[in-house]
Amino acid sequence: MACRHDRLEVVRLLLDRGADVQNWDDGVICSASSDGRLEIVRLLLDRGVSVHAHGDGPIRGASRNGHPEIVRLLQDRGADVHAVQPETKLCTSTRS
Repeated sequence: MACRHDRLEVVRLLLDRGADVQNWDDGVICSASSDGRLEIVRLLLDRGVSVHAHGDGPIRGASRNGHPEIVRLLQDRGADVHAVQPETKLCTSTRS
């Protein structure tokens, strides 16, 4: 809920208090990416959530919803834009 409602400080507090990010539903980073929550995506990645959660879910969601800054962040952290399903049009193509 905190991710979906853009509550960065609540997410940070949960993580600081020992919330195990590895046991969170991988959909959290997908939702944050799709919703354009850049700082939450960055925090989740910094705390160990994989850019590959749900396959191409995070980068696909960010691309589909027009969040190029999140696409670039995910690429910088190892997401492969070429792994995105063919029917998904990327909102940015910063790398080849």
